[in-house]
Amino acid sequence: MSFSSDSMSLKFVTDRLARLALAGLAIAGFSSAPARAIVYTYENTTAGNIPELGTDAACNGVTALVRTFTVPDSFTVSTIALGLNITHTDRGQVRAILNSPTGTSLVFLTQDAGDGNANYDVYLSPLSDGGGTNPVNDGDDDPVSEPYYHRLVNIASGFYTGNASASGGVWTLRVCDRDNAGGLGTLNRARLVLTSAAAFTPVCSSRTGFDFCPGCAASPPAAATSTAFPGGGVTNGNVTLTLTNSTLTDGTPSARNFSRVNTQTGGEFGYYVTEFDADATEVELVRSETSWAFSVPVNDLQWVQLDEDRSSWEDYVRVRGLRNGNEVRYSISTSAVPSYQISGELLETDSDSTPPDTFGNAFWNFDSAVSSIRSEYWAGDDFNNPNQQFIGYGSGLYCAYDFGDAPLTYGSAGQLLGDRTLYLGAVPPDGEAVTPAAPNAAATTDDITVASGSIDDEDGVPSFPNTTIVAGGTY
Repeated sequence: MSFSSDSMSLKFVTDRLARLALAGLAIAGFSSAPARAIVYTYENTTAGNIPELGTDAACNGVTALVRTFTVPDSFTVSTIALGLNITHTDRGQVRAILNSPTGTSLVFLTQDAGDGNANYDVYLSPLSDGGGTNPVNDGDDDPVSEPYYHRLVNIASGFYTGNASASGGVWTLRVCDRDNAGGLGTLNRARLVLTSAAAFTPVCSSRTGFDFCPGCAASPPAAATSTAFPGGGVTNGNVTLTLTNSTLTDGTPSARNFSRVNTQTGGEFGYYVTEFDADATEVELVRSETSWAFSVPVNDLQWVQLDEDRSSWEDYVRVRGLRNGNEVRYSISTSAVPSYQISGELLETDSDSTPPDTFGNAFWNFDSAVSSIRSEYWAGDDFNNPNQQFIGYGSGLYCAYDFGDAPLTYGSAGQLLGDRTLYLGAVPPDGEAVTPAAPNAAATTDDITVASGSIDDEDGVPSFPNTTIVAGGTY
């Protein structure tokens, strides 16, 4: 199969790589620096009544409300975060304990007689937030409707520092009401987020992507304009990216919300933007959500979001990649001097950036094929009536070209990689560097691999049988 790429597409890849280098990301092997752990997520949506129990010990026993997370993967746990969505008229009565497969008990919520507010919709993590304290008791009720686990809560530093035991097995959540004064509540849903000590490793040695604004980087526009994202999406080679959903909950949208802008943010010209005024009755309900679909699954996807920063508010971002309805594991990459912190799957910002700056950008690197992306953007905990807050969506990168070993006389033969599931032999295509992409007399273009010691994908036709050619014969 042959693939011919136009010069604009190759130039875009080169320009993006230059921008990645400016952002402090390594180009060799297209890995990101500094390395981030892989994120694993597990959800339990089975609701249940929370029983009243008389002691802390009983709350960690069989009479508590029990919910489990089955973790089929085996890895060393680096950090733990827990999302809880609980309906309760007096939430200070609630206690929640998570038990690991090895028997370690971690108390995520403890009863607090001083908190008489209603409901929990929290994301509990040992993140040390540089922009606010994020207490469990924030002084008001939590809404329990979507978005779930919206409020970031900091639990004690050093709460969990990792251990050498494998994560695989059953993690058990126990919840109880430690006050016998009535007012029973309901656990609506819970989410366990684990990160591993291992870093993400790319599978392809080159990436390509979409150009949201052709020519804008070479000739920056004199004035900003915003247009609707194309209904048919944007296309690169045999892959089309379409916007399938754009929803703003509660907040007031700006004129350019959910549009494509031709000017610069996060150091990149041409981006998609979500922008709103979060001065709403209930800030914890404000959420902008976008969903994107690839026409064919793409592998080694690096999804980029731009200009996530903090001024009179904090940007909170959660990104999920899906394949066949299942969440795909990923790691989050930042610049060498990140302007934000990472709490499990949640990115939270702590400093300001201007449109040319790249340190407000973040990158989600997925470890297998992705069919769609769901991105959620919220107003953070430090909230001081911003007029407008926004983030940009850059053009993501994915496995690029797999070249063949045809001799120079055949020209450049290859294909743009999708999910790497269609190939001959036992070894999937590895992808080659875009430069040099030209065929050569020695027919070794396909010999470039991801890392030293990796195996070339050249076992499609290992040998040909000896055949006698007979005049007039049929073969």
